This record gives sequence, C-alpha cells and structure tokens, in this order.
Amino acid sequence: MPKVSAMSGSPGPSPRLGHAAAIYEDKMFIFGGHTISLPNGREVSNELFKLDLSSMQWSQVDAVDTATLSNTQSVIDSQNMVKPLAYSAFTVLKDSARLALFGGLSQDLATGEFGVLNEVIFLELATEKWKMPSKVYANSMEDVPSARMGSSMVHYNDRLWVFEGGDPYGAGVLFPDYFSFNLSSGLWKKENDYVELNTSDGSLLGQAVRMYNSDAVIFSGGCNIAMQTCSFGVTKSILFGQPSAHFNNGVVDLNNIAGRMGHSLV
Repeated sequence: MPKVSAMSGSPGPSPRLGHAAAIYEDKMFIFGGHTISLPNGREVSNELFKLDLSSMQWSQVDAVDTATLSNTQSVIDSQNMVKPLAYSAFTVLKDSARLALFGGLSQDLATGEFGVLNEVIFLELATEKWKMPSKVYANSMEDVPSARMGSSMVHYNDRLWVFEGGDPYGAGVLFPDYFSFNLSSGLWKKENDYVELNTSDGSLLGQAVRMYNSDAVIFSGGCNIAMQTCSFGVTKSILFGQPSAHFNNGVVDLNNIAGRMGHSLV
C-alpha cells in the first residue's frame, strides 16, 4: 500500500471525526471536523486539506489573512469566510463538481462556545474556493430548517434534500422533519408528502444514507440522544417520484444486531 505523507511544512489533518470529505479527479478533500485540540485552543476545525491520490501526499489549503493585504492587492481567499464546522450534512454535486454542506456544529472564534447552524455553503472542487448561495428565501419560516447538526443530505433533481438532525446545544431537541433546497432558485421548502418518513422520531448522529437507482434514498441506523438509543436493523427508504410509496411491509427488524452510528452504506 502506498505510504501517505505530508508535504514539508504542511502536516496532514490531525485525528478528527464529523468532518466532510469529497473526491475530485485525483484529489481527496477533507474539511472541518471535531478534533482533539487545535493549536488555537478550538475543538471544531475550519481547516481544508487535500490528499493527492497519485503521490499520496497531504497539503493544506491555506487561508490568506486579508487584514495584512495592501490596498493594491485584490486577493480574497474564500477560506476566510468559512466557519468551523463538524457533523454537517454534506454531499457532492457531481454535475457541478461542488461539495455542498448544510448546518453542523460550530464554535465561536472569540468565546469558544458551541452552537449549531442552518447555513448552506459550497466548496468549488476545481478551484478550491468556497461560495455561498447567491440567494436564499422561503415562503414561510416553517419552510426553513432550524439550526441543527447531524443531519443527512442527498442531491436529487437540482435540490438538496435535508433529513432530521438535532440541536443539543440550544433547545436540546431532535428534528424528525425534512426539507428541500432548490439550487437554482434558492428556495427552502418543508416536505410533508413522503409517508415513509412521517413517523420518524428523529436522529442526531451517525445515520447512514445512500442514493440508489438514481431516484431513491435509503437510511439506516443512527442514534437518538434524547432516548439514548441507537438502531440498525430498521431502515427507511423513499422514492422521490412516488411520495406515497411504503417499503416497510415485510421488513425484518434485526434486533440481534447492535444499534450503531457512523457506519457506511454501499
């Protein structure tokens, strides 16, 4: 197996969890995450690293300190605008080569206090620059997801679909709801039509999610911090073109397999 190394003067990422990852061409990107401790005392990172899959070398995409730039310089490094994030919902938009993130746990740079967010942000994988949506709106406040962490998200039909999550640092609640964000119009909408998800109790962390057959999504496992329980055997599926479809008939709950979080689906 090729040995992974760091470029001189630029170490690879420290141990962490809850980070986002994406592969573009021959590079793998790692962003954010909950770390043991950063040099500045923070526990939540806004670092962006990339691994060259050809040379197996790590490098860090550095932010430019715009405060030190002279008036004649017009360089603005988008890395500066990215808040520390962990446990964000994320997915890769293959048609536009972007990593999309929603919400997550953040940490105030001045006070060190933790809090959750409900913002959408994109990493342009080709340029390694961050962008915010040009516009964001909704028909009502009920159509905007509350700030949360630990959500799941997929990309389908020019929309980001955000499922569940929780806010353990504010209201201390889980969210059993789901929303869509139109990438073209910037419109948030609360989705109520998919009967398979209407009985959800909400999950906060570690739910595995996977698109399949290009128009369906399956969820498995995850943990409910309010009930202090984790599941595995019971899965949920939705078919985007058939909101009333119900898949649980005849599905066996594999109670002999321990509940879990942080697993993967392929």
